[in-house]
Amino acid sequence: MIVEKTSHKIFFGDDYSKVALFQKDKVVAEKKRIAIEIFGGKCYICWKNYGSGFAFHHKKYDPNRKKHSDFKNTIEYNAYVIPEIIADPERFRLLCKICHARIDQPRYGYLGHIPKDRLDRLYEVAKETIPGPRKTRKKGGESTPESPTKQ
Repeated sequence: MIVEKTSHKIFFGDDYSKVALFQKDKVVAEKKRIAIEIFGGKCYICWKNYGSGFAFHHKKYDPNRKKHSDFKNTIEYNAYVIPEIIADPERFRLLCKICHARIDQPRYGYLGHIPKDRLDRLYEVAKETIPGPRKTRKKGGESTPESPTKQ
């Protein structure tokens, strides 16, 4: 389906950064429409279906553009960024909140800020690793390897 690139002007008016909270339902509906029509409605990494907490992750931030922290609330930020997403969707990835946190937030691993060569090596080792047997808990708190699957 082709997305009309001018629909955001009709939808939000000319001042995207000053969207009033009463337009919240419109912004949420437009974000969902874009998520489904442009990005297939699934997280790019884990393929979870679109839902609350999903974000349009910038693949590369433009230092001349406003950031989420420049806005009073997420609704105003989304109204600001939606026209950019429609105009150039290749700059963004649709991510669920867990995958987005793993890319951008230090407490969840901060993968987005690991130098590329180190991230490549990490990925290589992860692909080569064959997981060992999973540990299960017995009564009394002891951990033991899971027994082989019975046939």
